[in-house]
Formats: sequence, structure tokens, C-alpha cells
Amino acid sequence: MDIQSTTIDSTIIPKYNYNVARSYCMTILPSAEIRQRYNNVVRICQETGEPVYLTKNGEGELVVMDIKAFERMKESLLLEEKILESYADTAAGAPMQSVDEVFAAMEKIIKDAK
Repeated sequence: MDIQSTTIDSTIIPKYNYNVARSYCMTILPSAEIRQRYNNVVRICQETGEPVYLTKNGEGELVVMDIKAFERMKESLLLEEKILESYADTAAGAPMQSVDEVFAAMEKIIKDAK
């Protein structure tokens, strides 16, 4: 685990880089930070696009994130759900379409929309 820190408004904020599938830096702050420096927490969320983990007595309590990051996460989860549904359909024997059939259907949808 690679521990780094950054300073925003004279506040040292630790970042833990776990080097999982993609480089991901977690910002972990005590829950008092949101009460005492709300605007600072908002700025961190907006600048990093990542959630901020708030702790109470060293244990995780809340996660806060920028609304744009939340919307991206929600869209990603919905897409993942659709992909998993298609895998389940295929495993259950649902008929599949060729690439040519998919493109023909897309062209028809576009043509009909005009």
C-alpha cells in the first residue's frame, strides 16, 4: 500500500493507493471534517471526481461524492446490469444476432427517427 498525502487549504489529506484494477486514490477524512470544513470536502469531491470516505472513531461511517461522479457511477451500474442480463439470456438459450443483423436494426432505428 502506497500512502501519499496532499494539502488543500492547509489541511493534510491522506491518499491510499491500493493499485487495484486501475490506480485509485481514496480520500479518507474524519467525519468532523464535513461539519467543520464542508466546502473543503465538496472541493475535494469535485476536483478528484472520487468519493470521500468519512470515518468515526477510525471506522467507516459515510461516503460522500460529487453529483456528477454519482451520475456516472449510476449509469455504469445500469450498463453493467444490462450486460449481465444479456449474459444470462444467452446462457438460458436466447437467440443471438449477428453483427450484420445488429447494424441493420440500428440503421432502421436511425432511419425511422428522421
